[in-house]
Amino acid sequence: MSVYKVDVLLATYNGQDFIAEQIDSVLSQQGVCVRIFVRDDGSTDATLNIIDEYRARYPDSVFLVEDDVAHCGAMHNFFYLMREISSADYFSFCDQDDVWFSDKLRIAVAGLEAAGSGPRLYCSAVDYVDSSLHLIGNSSRPTYPAFNNALAENIAQGCTMVFDASLRKLIVERIPEGATIHDWWTYLVASAFGTVIYDPEPRLQYRQHGGNVVGGGFSFWQKWQKRYRRFISGNAWKMAAQAEELLRLYPDMLTPAQKDLIHYFVAGKKSYLARLRFLFGRRVWRQSSYETLVIKFLVLINAY
Repeated sequence: MSVYKVDVLLATYNGQDFIAEQIDSVLSQQGVCVRIFVRDDGSTDATLNIIDEYRARYPDSVFLVEDDVAHCGAMHNFFYLMREISSADYFSFCDQDDVWFSDKLRIAVAGLEAAGSGPRLYCSAVDYVDSSLHLIGNSSRPTYPAFNNALAENIAQGCTMVFDASLRKLIVERIPEGATIHDWWTYLVASAFGTVIYDPEPRLQYRQHGGNVVGGGFSFWQKWQKRYRRFISGNAWKMAAQAEELLRLYPDMLTPAQKDLIHYFVAGKKSYLARLRFLFGRRVWRQSSYETLVIKFLVLINAY
């Protein structure tokens, strides 16, 4: 039986409080051969010292990827790692403050292998925990992933993602300029050109604390707070731009039906009549029927 190589792409920034626990959980993965590649975004705390300690203890398993650019954010961090690291069977995004279950990568790889040839993306549910790893909630579970959904919603949290070499190659050959965030872009590309596997079972503990780059709301009120923050931060305005970026980068690969769907989705940026057609159409949707109505409202007021 083959033991597959999984390269874990770990982006860090001032993560001294939890980084050791996360690295330990990655190194404890069962049934796969794991290497961790770290790119730091200019930490000013003890993060790099901790990473250096792990590099000394595990010289064949933990590596620091040097980059002269700092303070560029998570998306640049992960796209840079995707470009630089290329020799594994599978790749996995990794946040600095979670804890992975020991079978996370083994189950992900098994699912991807069963799906056949690439491009393939695996993602899963998570357990929300507090700073001390006490369970406080579970992530919502989508009905199913689809390209029509990916245009308007990201169901795949980056910290759960595992993907094959062909999806990695497809993305790094055409790095986007207009993506909302790396994990949504990965889900969008995978849903357009490959297979997306969603595992409804949690495979990691997703720690909630004040320093999360993107936290996950789990109660009704917290979910709506998150949606409001996303809207006022401008992310709600990037869906159409992200769809147009996909069309710009992959004109030779998108099918006529996919191109037509993108044109249908972004037409509302220029035409009120197109926004009305979208209001009464069902071609682009979110997992929740209520959130689908929210998307329709955003399109109607040209705020997407």
